[in-house]
Amino acid sequence: MPRVWRTLVCGLALAGCVGGQTGEITELGACREDVGEADLSALTEALDALSRRRTVEVAWSEAGFAEGSTEVTFEVLERGPARTVGGEGCARPYPSSPASVTVRSADGALDEVLEGTLARVADGQILVRASRDAAALEGTGALPSADGALWIELTLREGATSGAVRFEPDAEAQDGVGLALF
Repeated sequence: MPRVWRTLVCGLALAGCVGGQTGEITELGACREDVGEADLSALTEALDALSRRRTVEVAWSEAGFAEGSTEVTFEVLERGPARTVGGEGCARPYPSSPASVTVRSADGALDEVLEGTLARVADGQILVRASRDAAALEGTGALPSADGALWIELTLREGATSGAVRFEPDAEAQDGVGLALF
């Protein structure tokens, strides 16, 4: 397995887990059920404290998408209403909200608004997942196909941003192409 893919798989696996108060690891995938309303203001405050606008240096890993590296700016906007997500196997329910994410790269490969969710998965940590149909993209980046979707996943912490940009040819499959890991 190439080094980039090992790094991507490990990074996404770590971003998808949250340690509970006793150190247990909880898969966010187990937290899928809407278990009640949540206070959107608490989610907004957490997002504001972490800064909803982040710029990171990204090196494109798919040669056909764009060349070299560039700055990419992500701006997250919660769209409410907030809900508490939990369920069987979920050690710690968390607040979640629909979100829009503006993604712009200095090289023009991405100039998009993606729709998804944001969740405060731990104190001082927000996870954002968003996508857009490939056929609707406006940037200059050349995806492998117009069928499928562009996905981003961001983890926002104080002073740090990590995540991935990928192309998924099929919403049901997880056999996509990693475009960047940061």
